[in-house]
Amino acid sequence: MLTTEVYGQGPALVLIHGSPGNARTWQSVGQNLADRFAVVAVNLPDYDQPRPPDEVKPSETDAVAEHVEETIKDLPSPITLAAHSYGANIALRVAMRGNVKLNRLVLLEPVTANVLKLAGEHELYDQTKAVFDGYIEQSHKGDPLAVKTMIDFWFGVGAFEKFPEPVQSYLVSWSRRNVADVEAGFRETFTNEDLAAVECPVRVVYGTKSPNVTRVMAETIASSVPHGRALSLATADHNMVATHPQKIAAIINGADGD
Repeated sequence: MLTTEVYGQGPALVLIHGSPGNARTWQSVGQNLADRFAVVAVNLPDYDQPRPPDEVKPSETDAVAEHVEETIKDLPSPITLAAHSYGANIALRVAMRGNVKLNRLVLLEPVTANVLKLAGEHELYDQTKAVFDGYIEQSHKGDPLAVKTMIDFWFGVGAFEKFPEPVQSYLVSWSRRNVADVEAGFRETFTNEDLAAVECPVRVVYGTKSPNVTRVMAETIASSVPHGRALSLATADHNMVATHPQKIAAIINGADGD
């Protein structure tokens, strides 16, 4: 069982944060929805701790999805599930597994790089993987600023240096946990048939200021599920949960016309 933060009232809304992060990442979005939903913000493994673990164990998205299912299985159905970044990988896996009845799935910039191969975007996949292979190698060699590579890829060149010092320190301290999540993301596999088995409406959101690969991944997922739609969020980048909470809350609530 994973730990959660629970508040609000109404039908169940499960929120899954990205990596690194924790349930508090969703606070602004969740508070915008607490009068309409019983919000259950999940802490992914290790992220409910004040400090990263001394020993970071390998992670697999399917195993984490099983932990999420175990945590939310007793919530009243149907459940709305929304997730960001690596958390969106986990949420998509939950939807594909089909063990939890979902009313709606909202994925905010999922980092499902392997979906690029399903779209035939092999060159874009190779370029993306090369960046993260470099990040992983830097981290394993003990470079304390390896996480800068990851941040600057998703948030834009120079983004890490623009973050306040406490945020930089947090990212550095949790980078080994993030590397394990990145490695898990590149190990995961699924097929067009797996995506076609997702029955609920799916909205996949990408920011107009994010790298092009986020748009390609979002559009590929949206076109591969039976009831999918890709949505662009103007002026947003990968930090959209923090910068655009009201707009994201509206999308989760179905303002796009479900």
